[in-house]
Amino acid sequence: MAEGDSDKRDVSIEDAVVETGCGRSLTKRLRALNNRWLQLVSYQQEHVVSWAKPDIFQVEPTNHCNLKCPMCPHDLMTRELGFMDLDLYRQAIDQVCDYSASVRLHNMGESLFHKRIDEFVKYARAAGIRTTLSTNASALTRRAGERILDAGLDSLLVSFDGTSKETYEYFRAGARYEQVLAKIEEFLALRERHASQRTRVTMSLINMPMTRSEIQTFKRRWEKRVDA
Repeated sequence: MAEGDSDKRDVSIEDAVVETGCGRSLTKRLRALNNRWLQLVSYQQEHVVSWAKPDIFQVEPTNHCNLKCPMCPHDLMTRELGFMDLDLYRQAIDQVCDYSASVRLHNMGESLFHKRIDEFVKYARAAGIRTTLSTNASALTRRAGERILDAGLDSLLVSFDGTSKETYEYFRAGARYEQVLAKIEEFLALRERHASQRTRVTMSLINMPMTRSEIQTFKRRWEKRVDA
């Protein structure tokens, strides 16, 4: 992986997408519809190998993470830590833009650590692809929140495992309950004031023996404030 904080700006996001033939063209929509039809046929005929290409794909902007969650295999990872190069990401989008409907911008790291994550979002959206990002919210600063909102992120998944300081800090080792909660609250306020208000927010808590007694409290706290 290459370093993720290059300042290189060769062309605009929109120009780059136009050059590759991606975007919200009629051709793209027809190819996407054809791909969905192939998915349906493959499912109905119980094909072992689908005739269609995947319409959801996933990339890993970074595998750096600042937490030591006991349920996460991050510590077992043997790959080198790094950041995905933006040009490599653009090549990937260009290859799938005719049939992919959505890209998930996360895997084994905290994606908000990538200094150009907003450009990842913009490039996919310019190609007509919806964007989803998962975060532990420890890096969800005001600036990070503004960048992903301005970029037009479609969906933000926030992992917040606990309604008490004790439970949360056990499962999200390295994070501080009050600090992360404040960042989530600030982001929700930013979203309400943002011109588009388009970013869908999902709060998640993993159902585990230690969190099971807090699930209903978690739902009551967030169900009227977020989308899911």
